[in-house]
Amino acid sequence: MFLFADCARFFYLVSTLMMTCDLSVLGMKCDGCSNTVHRALTSMAGVSSVDVQRLDNRVTVHFDAAATSVAAMIARIEKAGFTAQSAPSA
Repeated sequence: MFLFADCARFFYLVSTLMMTCDLSVLGMKCDGCSNTVHRALTSMAGVSSVDVQRLDNRVTVHFDAAATSVAAMIARIEKAGFTAQSAPSA
């Protein structure tokens, strides 16, 4: 028998699908650039943490896939003036 409580629990699990992605970001030349990318991503709904590794041109983002997407994060980085793409996990 399927109960409403089971449905609510399932919805909660699906609506908080936390994921991690690595992005390759080109054009970060200084700490100010790193901070700009960090602020651009942390201001997005659903993003829980951002780790910018300027020297590696890499950004790791933990986010709620129900609230945002990798494409939206790439668009936000590009709007801030940098080139971004999905990167293979380290």
